[in-house]
Amino acid sequence: MKITALVLLWVLCAPQYGFSQVIAAEPVIKFAGMDTKVIKTRTYDQMLSAPVFECSEGYRVNRFSISFFNQEENNFYGPYTITGPRVKGEAIEVLQKLSNIKVTPLRISLDHIKITGPDTVVRNASSRFFDITD
Repeated sequence: MKITALVLLWVLCAPQYGFSQVIAAEPVIKFAGMDTKVIKTRTYDQMLSAPVFECSEGYRVNRFSISFFNQEENNFYGPYTITGPRVKGEAIEVLQKLSNIKVTPLRISLDHIKITGPDTVVRNASSRFFDITD
């Protein structure tokens, strides 16, 4: 009977205490100068003026992928894998072309974000989504 009670106690408590990990809060990650967890819309001017990730002190973005989805015409561009915190290469060229013809609404997806913290551990950051409404 004691073993059954101990096993039952372990089953009830293990998920809460035994196997839990302390997960640090994700650092503030801004894109194009704004916190993407708070602001969900941008303009083309904002995107093109600063197409770069900024993180809390001690963190940096190593790699991410960016995709563009034209919601009106169901056109998908990407994903483009970017090394470093700045949008560049074919991805920035596509964004500039879409800006020139003013494709709106445009959904931008930032996925597979890899950040390095002050402890040099590489972590996955959550995906970010926002719309260009300009």
